[in-house]
Amino acid sequence: MGDAAIFKAIEVVARMFDEEERLIYEVRMQAIADVDSKIASALQAGEQQAQERIALNLLDVLDIDMVAQKTGLSLEQVQLLQRKKS
Repeated sequence: MGDAAIFKAIEVVARMFDEEERLIYEVRMQAIADVDSKIASALQAGEQQAQERIALNLLDVLDIDMVAQKTGLSLEQVQLLQRKKS
């Protein structure tokens, strides 16, 4: 969405709502943005945990460099996982 479209949307919203309605709308939009952010963070944390579980399993059969390459984790992350596993 370009800047022109954003400004047009803001103008439309300004005409549609009085001050109280606009405040309610803005609070609601912020709440939605907050929920979206929390969901994205949770998904990212879940992905990280999945990568770590896979890496722990791969450490039984592959060397550290290959585990890092296959999981997308850094070499340091895989080394830390290996120390925790031992």
